[in-house]
Amino acid sequence: HPFRAVRLTAGYRRQFEFGATVDFRARWTGVTHGAPRRITRFFTLEGNYRHPVTRSLTVEGTVIYRNEQDSLSRDNEGVDVDLSLEWIVRQTEFRVTYEFNQFDDDFTDTDSSVLFVQVRRNF
Repeated sequence: HPFRAVRLTAGYRRQFEFGATVDFRARWTGVTHGAPRRITRFFTLEGNYRHPVTRSLTVEGTVIYRNEQDSLSRDNEGVDVDLSLEWIVRQTEFRVTYEFNQFDDDFTDTDSSVLFVQVRRNF
């Protein structure tokens, strides 16, 4: 089936003198499908902050908001929050990440939390 899509993206990035960075992004997509006529719109806002506490320790946080509107179903909406702590010792990187997700769609309301512990060795 043929479709027509319009995609718009805007972003902003700033690096501070002390090494921290902040990123913001907004995305909007509108898709119109042929017969039967169906219109779907996606909107995403994303913010990220990364801050080096010391040369070997960094904290990072990301928040993503998502919204989907579809003419054939109800709206879907959700948010993702990620918080990370990264520690580098010589050639080994330790990273602890906590993720929280909340999403409301046609089928269910979902809340989830995950804790990741990663160890990476660079050679």
